[in-house]
Amino acid sequence: MKLKHRIEADDSWHFHVERQQQQSHRHRALKSNQNDNDPKIPQYHTQHGIMIDAGSQGTRLHLYEFEPRILRDRLQVERLVQGQTLSFPTTDSRWTHRLKPGLDYFAFVADLEDMKREVRNYLEPLLEFAKETLQEKQEHWNDYPIYLKATGGLRTLPAEYRLQLMEIVRALFQDTDFNPFFFETEHARVISGEEEAIYGWAAVNFAKGVLLEQSTGSGEAVPPNKTYGMLEMGGASAQIAFYEPHGDVMANLFKLQIGAARHWNVYAHSFLYFGVNGAYERLNARLVANSSDVDDYFVYNPCLPGASQYVSTSRVHFVNNTMVPVSDPDHPFVLQAPLLSSILRNDHVRGDSQACREMVYKLLRLEANTWCNFAHDWDCSFAGIYQPKLPDLDFIVTSNFYSIFEFLGLETTTLAELRDQATRICDMTYPELQRYNNKRAKPLATTDLLQCCFQATLAAAMMIEGVRFPLNKTVTAIDVINGQKLGWPLGSMLYEINTLPWKFGGKLEKRLGTKPSENDDEWDCTATEHDEANTKDIDCIDIHSKYTRASLVSSVPTLDSWVQSKVEIPLLPLLVMIAASLLVIAIKRRHPPSSSHQRLTPLGPSYGSMNM
Repeated sequence: MKLKHRIEADDSWHFHVERQQQQSHRHRALKSNQNDNDPKIPQYHTQHGIMIDAGSQGTRLHLYEFEPRILRDRLQVERLVQGQTLSFPTTDSRWTHRLKPGLDYFAFVADLEDMKREVRNYLEPLLEFAKETLQEKQEHWNDYPIYLKATGGLRTLPAEYRLQLMEIVRALFQDTDFNPFFFETEHARVISGEEEAIYGWAAVNFAKGVLLEQSTGSGEAVPPNKTYGMLEMGGASAQIAFYEPHGDVMANLFKLQIGAARHWNVYAHSFLYFGVNGAYERLNARLVANSSDVDDYFVYNPCLPGASQYVSTSRVHFVNNTMVPVSDPDHPFVLQAPLLSSILRNDHVRGDSQACREMVYKLLRLEANTWCNFAHDWDCSFAGIYQPKLPDLDFIVTSNFYSIFEFLGLETTTLAELRDQATRICDMTYPELQRYNNKRAKPLATTDLLQCCFQATLAAAMMIEGVRFPLNKTVTAIDVINGQKLGWPLGSMLYEINTLPWKFGGKLEKRLGTKPSENDDEWDCTATEHDEANTKDIDCIDIHSKYTRASLVSSVPTLDSWVQSKVEIPLLPLLVMIAASLLVIAIKRRHPPSSSHQRLTPLGPSYGSMNM
């Protein structure tokens, strides 16, 4: 079965590129004194990481900042070995740049050379934004890692199209004329839905201040004082993740480990085609297939407001009078299937909340739970997916869930109230809905407004009939916590920076005899100006180390150098432990463990065993 979310009908992607009109002023803002309207100024001594989120609704670049990963004295080495030292990213809401449409749009380009050219032109504004924001640190650009991780939009593509598109992206980022930042082949890939879920969970719990504080040490992070469950809905997929304190998970268990700290047993699952666009396309395609006259271009949609219509264009085909989607038999790949265009309309005075709810309920495909209910004793959510019993946790909903709640005027609310508000919106006439929308600080565009009834109904159904929350369950919709925008990119950057190598500096560097020459520009011998509190321990610090895993090995002195430098005896076992740990990590990287459970370790996920 092959599906595809809603297709952009414009002739060129150029019409979708959203450039900041005042982008030329950003350079001046970095040089001027910071005020409430200026972007956060990158600090002189910090490191940076760049995460590009290639989603189905668009591509967004996020710039992050973190403290240099430098061990300056014996105490810091001890804390590192004990799993008590972790790096964390910070950012600014204006360190983000977004383009439309999604990267998967370019899979439709027939000519390979045209595809390469258009992908380059598409991504170039993102790189220019990063370079402009960091232009005062240009000499260190090649130290800052850059990642491009694609999600649901590319997961919907046939494998050959997905692989071709990602190869073009990797080749582009390996071109130093295009990308001056540090890049390795594995930095650009399509992540699994479960990775997206686990990173989203990490972002929520990190931003709430409960992840790093309870991660220090070794072994399993039990019992935590507090964690939060996470639900997010993108354009093509929706994710759920929560900590399972007993570790009693039969499927979709991820062991998340940040750096060398404790690991977390997290249930994580992603529902492809249950994002707002994927689900809406399935709904409209099903209505068209089941209409009384398949040649009729006007099809009734009860989820539209009264006296309105919507043009639907899709490659999704359904078996008539069923909820079963199929590919066109003459065109097995979705990209080769013919486009079906229809006008969905509601000629009634008002929308029909009850009929809309019944249609959305069918999209959950609860009939597919038959085997799951038998095999797992009714521990199932929807679409035939196993889910352990929900723990008694607070759940935070993000992404499009947040947008839906915000439109309905909700923040922390029961699911009964969510359903009531969805019903109220669905039963409005179109003029009533327009008046309601115009009172908002940021009114929705017409296309989004026409979908608000469907999206609100979907959100309620997914949590009540799907995930099986009780009606009195309270959930909270949050988009930003302490200046950190929630979403999987934040969790992914948190994970990635804690896999980066450590360098020696300060007294520790002097004892180990690893300091480069005095003329080496990588070493800042005036670092005490930036960290006066630690002047006793900092003599000369490697602020901008090369971000290669090989550099970690090369930066660790040999045993001879340790002896020659007359390191104090208590420090030697700690350094030996670090070297031994590196050897174990290298072995594991070459021979990943075969397990039914997935584990995110300091060297990254075991890609070969992830479910796509």
